[in-house]
Amino acid sequence: EDSITALLNRRGFVRELSRVLVLAEQSGVGSSLIFLEIENLKQINIRHSLAAGDAAIEHAARIVRDRLAQGAVAGRLGGAELGIVLVGEPPEEARRHA
Repeated sequence: EDSITALLNRRGFVRELSRVLVLAEQSGVGSSLIFLEIENLKQINIRHSLAAGDAAIEHAARIVRDRLAQGAVAGRLGGAELGIVLVGEPPEEARRHA
């Protein structure tokens, strides 16, 4: 678990992504991957402090967590990057969620 976001950390996210890919291959059910990056995080850190940057990351993660579809997996991949796997969701739905 990532200490700032309470989402999966990179290792946990990659593990779950691998599991979902195996299940998708075995069952024939597709899934979608969303990659999000918080823009200007470096500028927030420089201008306002690292604590403000952490708060921005935490806020973005809370928005993601609050809107996750059932069965979805979300994680912090590093820095300002978040990933979401939508199990069984076609690309159109992934775009809508993003």
